[in-house]
Amino acid sequence: FQMMHIFLKVANHAALLLPKSTNSVAQARLGEEICLAAADKHPELRERNFLQLSDPRYSGKMEVLAGLLTVLEAENAKVLLFSYSTTLLDILEAYISSKGYTHCRLDGSTRTDVRQQMVKEFNTNQSIF
Repeated sequence: FQMMHIFLKVANHAALLLPKSTNSVAQARLGEEICLAAADKHPELRERNFLQLSDPRYSGKMEVLAGLLTVLEAENAKVLLFSYSTTLLDILEAYISSKGYTHCRLDGSTRTDVRQQMVKEFNTNQSIF
């Protein structure tokens, strides 16, 4: 089961393998080994904060998302992104911000009394992508 959890994380984004992204000591060790191996293959990773790497070239899913967002923006569509992981939401938010998209974030830390207002704002404000 532990390896399946590792595969799930890496399928979403390699930054989810970082030791501070897990409570399991074994997963943290394995994640660190994988991150070091990735840094050997991509030396530029050593010079940057791995968690802030929202560059699509480091994740196939991010690459697909980048393409989809371009198409959806041209269609003036509204976009909802969901994740079970707040760390992945942080990565997605960094990418969306880097592209200049106006967005709002609703996650488990959003107060209940604020949620409905955020949903209303998202639905009515055309500048929020």
